[in-house]
Amino acid sequence: MLFLFTLKRNEEKDVLWFWRYYETSCDSDLQVALLTGFVIELSACLIDTWAGMQTISATPLLDELIKYFGIASMIAYGVTTTGMYFNPAMATGHMYGCKGTAIGEHFFVYWAGPFVGGVVGYMLNKMIHIDFSSSAAVQEVNANDKKKKQ
Repeated sequence: MLFLFTLKRNEEKDVLWFWRYYETSCDSDLQVALLTGFVIELSACLIDTWAGMQTISATPLLDELIKYFGIASMIAYGVTTTGMYFNPAMATGHMYGCKGTAIGEHFFVYWAGPFVGGVVGYMLNKMIHIDFSSSAAVQEVNANDKKKKQ
C-alpha cells in the first residue's frame, strides 16, 4: 500500500514539474556570510516579537501603522541579504535544498535565528515594556503636553 501511495505521489510531482508549478532548481536567497545572515534573521524576529507586544500609541490604528512601517522597513532591508522570511516554515518551503546553502546552514539561519530572536524578544519584553494605552500613561502624556503649552 505504501508503495502505491509513493508511486502516486511521484506521478503527481511529475505532473507538477511538467507544468512548472513546482520549480526543481533554485538559488539561495542568502547573499551574506552565514553568521551575518543568522544575526539579521535573529534581529528581525527579535524586533518584530518585542515591538508586537508594545503599545506605542493610545490610538490603535496609529499603533498598528507604526509597527507595520517598522516591519516593512526590515523586510525592505533584509530581502536583499537573507530573503527576510521571518517564518521558518515559509523559508523552508521556498529555500530548502537550493543551490548555495547547505542543509545545516539553512536550519542555522532560517530556523535557529528566528527562534532565538523570538525567545530573546519575549524575554526583553519582560524587562522593557512600553504601554501607552493605560489611562495613567495617557494622563501623564496629557499633563506633559499642558506643561509645555504654559
